Amino acid sequence: MNINCQIPINNLSFGYVGFQILQELYNKKVDFSLFPIGPLKPENFDSFDKANPDFVKYVFSSASSSLKTYNKKDPPLRLWHIGGSQESVGENQVLLTFFELDQITETEANILNNQKAVIVTSEEAKQVFLRGGVKVPIFYVPLGFDKTYFHKTNKRYYSDEITTFLISGKLEFRKATAEVIQAWVKKFGNNPLFRLHINVYNPFLSPEDNKNILNQIYQGKRYTNVVDNLPYVKTLSEVNDTYNSCDIVIDMSRGEGWSLPSFHSVGLGKHAIIHNCSSLKGWANKDNAVLVEPNGKIKAVDRMFFSGQGEFNIGNFWNWNEEDFLKALDEVLERKRANKINLAGLKIAEEFTWEKTTNKILDILKHA
Repeated sequence: MNINCQIPINNLSFGYVGFQILQELYNKKVDFSLFPIGPLKPENFDSFDKANPDFVKYVFSSASSSLKTYNKKDPPLRLWHIGGSQESVGENQVLLTFFELDQITETEANILNNQKAVIVTSEEAKQVFLRGGVKVPIFYVPLGFDKTYFHKTNKRYYSDEITTFLISGKLEFRKATAEVIQAWVKKFGNNPLFRLHINVYNPFLSPEDNKNILNQIYQGKRYTNVVDNLPYVKTLSEVNDTYNSCDIVIDMSRGEGWSLPSFHSVGLGKHAIIHNCSSLKGWANKDNAVLVEPNGKIKAVDRMFFSGQGEFNIGNFWNWNEEDFLKALDEVLERKRANKINLAGLKIAEEFTWEKTTNKILDILKHA
């Protein structure tokens, strides 16, 4: 079996997922013709500092020879946004996409209906597609935990008296970064027993813009226990160190395709506060996280990724109440006092694997 893969490889979410799927195909000795989305350069693998050199070599070889060797009758797999997925390198394309909103446009529905099948990473996205008129088969496939890069370091980062919180993910409206930081400092600002690490560098913005937005969030105040000058870590091994340094991860995103940072943090045994919406519901539950329920919706307009106009990405995010979040901060501290390790969270690493994810994708490619 050979698969025609239109997949990105880079240090963003799609690129990370693409790397994992291609790596599993390689490990299973499944041949693929790679049509990379975006330029394929050696630096695309900088984040993957433990990558098998033979696999990397195969990826470049596949990409360089794909036009000479591919057959349009081989099953095509595309990992991308809905917009742009009208393109295909074969018949009967299967699209794997992330989706965070509560509705789709007619254009998006038509593009989806021209796929052989659609794979989504949340059950909620599947229901949104069905309500929006998608008639082709839709499959919910969870993503996997990456044990190669994410594991306990057993380092001592701070004294046991200090509780460290982590916010990780791009600085943007969808992730409610500003609201979370402002609520946290309202409760713990300048309290030496608590620290907040903000690992939210947005690579789509300049370093100056990142810093300016954070300064606006602080509203002219400075907090001795908030660390926002963490470097933009380049390797997944460095990311793992960041996750290990925290006690509690906060993910109050209004919509996610999976939310890899909080997922891996919880899988490492970190306690968590999670907004119980979109794909987060696929892996977070009342046992492994303190859940904050949505209190309504908010229009998806951020002047960056969601314009509120046009034919793509039109709809609403889930929203939450600050009072509920502040209560969750108290509850998660109680959990941490009872046991510093989130034992229920450790089960994630066993329940979700990239082998399972890829096996499901292969089955869909064969039978859709």
